[in-house]
Amino acid sequence: MRLTYTIALLFALLWPSQARPQFIPNGVSFSGLLGTVTVDRNQWHRLNIRPSVNLGSVRAAFDLELFMDENGRIRDRGWDFSSRRSGLQSILRKIHYLQYGMPEDPNRPLYFRIGALDHLTIGNGLIVRDYRNTFGSPGDKRTGLDLQMRGFLWQELDLRGFVSDLVDLLDRGSPVLGGGVTTSVIGGAELGGSLVVDLDQHAALPDSVRPIDTNPYAVYGADLIFPLYQEAGKRFALYGGFARNAATANRGFGIHGPGLSYLAGRLSARVEARYTLGRFEPDHFDAFYDQTRATVSPEGRVATREDGIKDASMRGLFARLTYERVRSFSLHLSYQHLTGSDLSDRILWADVSIFPELLRSIRWVTLSEFYLEKRSRASSTVGFLDADQDTRFGYRIGLQPARKVQVIWEVEFTYEPDDLDGFKRRRTFNLQTGFSL
Repeated sequence: MRLTYTIALLFALLWPSQARPQFIPNGVSFSGLLGTVTVDRNQWHRLNIRPSVNLGSVRAAFDLELFMDENGRIRDRGWDFSSRRSGLQSILRKIHYLQYGMPEDPNRPLYFRIGALDHLTIGNGLIVRDYRNTFGSPGDKRTGLDLQMRGFLWQELDLRGFVSDLVDLLDRGSPVLGGGVTTSVIGGAELGGSLVVDLDQHAALPDSVRPIDTNPYAVYGADLIFPLYQEAGKRFALYGGFARNAATANRGFGIHGPGLSYLAGRLSARVEARYTLGRFEPDHFDAFYDQTRATVSPEGRVATREDGIKDASMRGLFARLTYERVRSFSLHLSYQHLTGSDLSDRILWADVSIFPELLRSIRWVTLSEFYLEKRSRASSTVGFLDADQDTRFGYRIGLQPARKVQVIWEVEFTYEPDDLDGFKRRRTFNLQTGFSL
């Protein structure tokens, strides 16, 4: 497993990630997807008709799906109204996304997105960084909400909030939710506060194994950003902050800073010192969260993400580099290395995407994406270059053999505990033909 993973690691750094929003012209268009997808570890056939809307600041795409299982039976996934929960899921999974505005637009008072959430970060990211609710999609589909309001109550106050799954919110009242507020203070500095709560870490488990009692977990914190240099399109800033967990008897806190951030157009970079004391881990709500929120071992033991936090004092660095060029190229690299108490907590994230403008010279290829996410937590029983449940990598390739036809090949690898105190690889495979109507 180490050799395979090392090859994947090198490939991730050298070659093209997660699906990016597809841009459509103003107006209404129709497209479709036909192919095979992984649903509950089985390969099903899926037909999806997708109406898309792009009207000024409003963008939307809807999914009208039909599934056929491995035995050729038409399934009611997405059309089951036999209970309140299944009815809500059937209605909300029709929304691929509904979006108004862009979160980075400083002149827009309102932004919201309903549907798939990717790369969601609150504040400076010590609590929530790169959270996504798309684990298991399209078989398992969560419809989230991301909302931002600028000038809320008074001109200098900005509000950002999110809900991981509207079905959980409306049915059981147990999603992951949270947000932050930011305001300007003396000297142009920005002061922010954030709070994120998992109302029941067991909510993701099947009813047959989910404990009756709720098991909430929360983290709150504050950030301070002080601009050192700022002009149109460029910013250089000093920042720091703290976070502390709540709704638990096992408390701890973390500090990040001093940190330096730089933004120049499509390029952004940051580096910061990090310190933890007690049972606290930075980036607790990350891209792995829905995957590791709560798991069941082969022996039937339930373990939450909180259970894996070690009581330790650690320190180290976190660095991040991002470059976004819409429709042509994007790059995200993140790395964290904390040590202390004979333990370490390391994060590596590599995400490279090459889009049509740079692929015109390669016949038929329209999209090339590769991503790798790896976290070696302080409680991990394997080495950093070995795979465990905090490992995810995959790729997405788009081919266009004919006009208005695109073949999309998606493969993702994750890992889960096996019966031998190790981890077995889980492969999710989607091969779909996209067509424009």
